[in-house]
Amino acid sequence: MNQLNRVVHLRIFSLPVWVVSLIFCLAGQNTLAVIKPPLTLDDYNRLVIQYRFSLPDSGIYYAKKGLELSRKQHNLKGEGMMLNHWGIIDDNQGRFDQARQKYLQAIKVYRQANFSEGIADETIRLGVTEMRKANFDTAIGFFLEALKIHEANHNLRGIMECYDTLGEAYMGQSNYVTAINYLTKAEQYCQRLPFMGLTLYIYNNLGVSYKETGHIKKAIAYLQKGVDLSNEPQYAGLHVTLLNSLGMAFAKDGQKERAVTLQLAALKQAREIKNYLRELQTLNGLADTYGNDNPSKALAYLQQALLLSRQKGAGKLTLETLKRMADIYEDMGNYKESLRINKQEHALADSIFNLAKATEITNYIALKPV
Repeated sequence: MNQLNRVVHLRIFSLPVWVVSLIFCLAGQNTLAVIKPPLTLDDYNRLVIQYRFSLPDSGIYYAKKGLELSRKQHNLKGEGMMLNHWGIIDDNQGRFDQARQKYLQAIKVYRQANFSEGIADETIRLGVTEMRKANFDTAIGFFLEALKIHEANHNLRGIMECYDTLGEAYMGQSNYVTAINYLTKAEQYCQRLPFMGLTLYIYNNLGVSYKETGHIKKAIAYLQKGVDLSNEPQYAGLHVTLLNSLGMAFAKDGQKERAVTLQLAALKQAREIKNYLRELQTLNGLADTYGNDNPSKALAYLQQALLLSRQKGAGKLTLETLKRMADIYEDMGNYKESLRINKQEHALADSIFNLAKATEITNYIALKPV
């Protein structure tokens, strides 16, 4: 499973009626005029969730406004929530070190509030960030730490999420037997809790793990169940992921035409909901489905993914796409093109590394006592 594409579930919220009524398009112009009355913390929360995937800059703007309001009201839990939102946006944009700083700040705030549930949730986020950087052992440590807190508080939802993320970390290490063990434990909690988006993540991860271990019928059963249950507006993003995963399971079963049909439907929906992360996930999935059987098609989808990841400044995802392209060219025997793309990949990797080190130094200076 591609761990770089691990994203937090996007719930679809409607803007309050009064907000919608205050947004109007000026006739004959391409600008929006917005009147801004005082907003509550709940309003900022909804606005961040509304925009954090489709318009991340707007999501950050509202997270900052919510953070300012929380601090003004001395609302520590609200402050932690907004730092969490901001961190998730950084995470999804590939700014992992910045995301980590936000999560650590949120933990500090939650400690002041004596809010252990918030601390556990941010610890999970730290693990997810490490998982995206392929530091799976470090991620597992964070997930086990969060699990202890949730178990002490008898928080069933939190325990279920920890087992799910532990499963994902072992998936990232291609240890699918251990992954299935943790994911099965997570699934047991699904029977004890109301249906939620996290349940769909568990079905997706079980489906992917069973596919990778050759249990295709089990994989398809879990993924089809997830597709059926996610066919609701509030689960639109997860529906895309599940359609793509189901398509890849059918591809592994030799049913490539059926696979492509599902993945094209996933791609269409990802674009409709403007979720570029899941669009990239599906473009990569289509490239995998075509693979060496039709390398020109695979490369066409990877070119789309490359353009999109560069437009969004998603450096880590750009790296992954370049690597896939280089591998295909090498398999085709086009070593010159493979080498050219490899050079781009290495240059970008160096740039990301240097930026991360510069950010680390800046953070150290900012936090150093005077």
